[in-house]
Amino acid sequence: MVRKIVHLRWKQRLGSVPITDRLGLQASTVHAVLLRCRLNRLSHLDRVTGEPIRRYEHKHPGDLLHVDVKKLGKVPTVVAGATSGVRRATRTDQRPSRAPAPRAANNTCVELGIKPKKTQPYRPQTNGKIERFHRTLADDWAFKKLYTSETARLAALPPWIHHYNHHRPHSAIGKTAPITRLDNLPGHHT
Repeated sequence: MVRKIVHLRWKQRLGSVPITDRLGLQASTVHAVLLRCRLNRLSHLDRVTGEPIRRYEHKHPGDLLHVDVKKLGKVPTVVAGATSGVRRATRTDQRPSRAPAPRAANNTCVELGIKPKKTQPYRPQTNGKIERFHRTLADDWAFKKLYTSETARLAALPPWIHHYNHHRPHSAIGKTAPITRLDNLPGHHT
């Protein structure tokens, strides 16, 4: 019965209610099977293949370097009104921010013998980790509190990165910190 439920979910992308109707089972039973098989949400399935989206993890830390550019808005400068006392925000920089020149990145890759690979946009298998990191970065650092200046926000980044890597539990790796996965630190393998 489990195989039938999973087959209808994968091949026909049916929800728990249509599967219940086809197989004559209780909705709670179908939902429990889909949950146990991690197929309870259609968003957990690849749109093209119907296969469950699987995480990837390289054997050694540093085997994969994922580079992505995310523009964060500049912290506005708060200007006090001279007579009214009303505060208004103005942009600190009217020029658009610029990403590093692709020529510089390519040259660095060539010098280091790195073969860059580009990912397809909107593919959870390849972009999910970095997109989740960006969301965490925005929620827990960039917009968690009101920074009075860009300098103050940038000064808060290194302590946040340390917390993220050394102290924050990550559900994808068993509620442990990423530093626990690092096994090739200098001096550890003599």
